[in-house]
Amino acid sequence: MLASNDTNKQRRRKWIKYERKHSMSLWHTDWYQIKDDRWKSKWLLAYLDDASRFIVGYGIFDESTTFNAISVVDASIARYSKPQM
Repeated sequence: MLASNDTNKQRRRKWIKYERKHSMSLWHTDWYQIKDDRWKSKWLLAYLDDASRFIVGYGIFDESTTFNAISVVDASIARYSKPQM
């Protein structure tokens, strides 16, 4: 047998992954600084639906600013409407 029972992997973690059960009930945002030389350290911003992981909006920017985040979320709301709680 190649696999062994590891009791550390069987313990309940202190944190629990949080996800919504229904699509379009909550979005979350991720910022990522692109490392590829072709993009010269630009920032990728993406808003994702928490349940389905569908990308509702994204943008590529020179800086990670509040203005850029608001512009992407406004465009996402205009296209898909706001998340319904």
